[in-house]
Amino acid sequence: MRKKSLKSLFFRSFIVLFWIGVISAFLFWSNFHSGTSKNTITIFTWGDLFSDDIIRKFEKESGIKVKFNYYASNEELLVKLKAMKGKGCDLIIPSDYAVNLLIKEDMLAPLDSSKLTCKSDIHSFLLSQEFDPENRYSLPVQWEVFGFGYDTEHFKTEFFPSFHQIFDPKANDSKIAMVNDPIEALNFASFYLFGRKNVLNKLETKQIKELLHRQKSFVEAYVNQRAEHLLGTKNCPLAILPSSSVWRMNKQFPHISFKLPVEGVFMTIENVAIPKKSEQVELVYKFLDFLYKPENITKQCNEYCVFSPLDRESQNENTNFTETLKTIQTNKKNIYLFNKQLLSEKETRDLWIDLKSKKK
Repeated sequence: MRKKSLKSLFFRSFIVLFWIGVISAFLFWSNFHSGTSKNTITIFTWGDLFSDDIIRKFEKESGIKVKFNYYASNEELLVKLKAMKGKGCDLIIPSDYAVNLLIKEDMLAPLDSSKLTCKSDIHSFLLSQEFDPENRYSLPVQWEVFGFGYDTEHFKTEFFPSFHQIFDPKANDSKIAMVNDPIEALNFASFYLFGRKNVLNKLETKQIKELLHRQKSFVEAYVNQRAEHLLGTKNCPLAILPSSSVWRMNKQFPHISFKLPVEGVFMTIENVAIPKKSEQVELVYKFLDFLYKPENITKQCNEYCVFSPLDRESQNENTNFTETLKTIQTNKKNIYLFNKQLLSEKETRDLWIDLKSKKK
């Protein structure tokens, strides 16, 4: 009787989950296609990337409506775009490595340079990156760097910004906040041990695994979004995190400061790209022409405390922001993109699961 009951329960659960999946897929698909018109563009993007003021200004001046759908990771962007076969959105904002994956999947339309007069104003060091060497399919729209957020009240003496601070307990006797992204963590650990690498062999992988396990003993938390809050509330005095996270919280927590690693800096570049199946290409170019006007792109980047793609002086009032930008501009050779190919996807996932599942 019990087996029959369990079997019945399993069957009912399966039916419920099946219909939840069907309804979710329907709602997701409908969300992309509902409410669109000939004078509307749909942008698939990260949250907190486009300024409401800038969008309202564009809609008022152009008469073109802008509709948004959001994703939380590049992986989510790739999966959903594949599921829709590239249809349903007119503009996407993939990060650097994701651009290359989309090119390989033949999902992007080549950009018409004649309609992108802003290209000549973009920082030269942001262009011609390996993920899109000729910028045929993508154009930088914003960028930021990873560094050390630290509590100036905790570090009484001058803080020395080295990767030793987050990997060597002898260099720092405090708890730290570590990134919760396996690719980022793997890149930081690999860079600390071996410098810049393209791929890792078995011995190097073993050494990285051991390093991350040793580090775990003094990690307060693995976080992506809360690192600045841990600093601000003094739950830990040191975190490795994106620059924008610190500068957004700086007014609320003035004791937080930011420095770049002396060994080298990792950056991320967000890009505009047009899906091959976009049905509103001409409207998208009108939007991009508006977006890249210096006054608009500067306002937008300042609002979210990220760096502008344009090669001009920053207008941000935060002096730490301005000093960081100048440091980067004078030392461009030591700036790196994250390498997604250090290990295979399975090896990276297995390494991270093993790390997170073991007790400190």
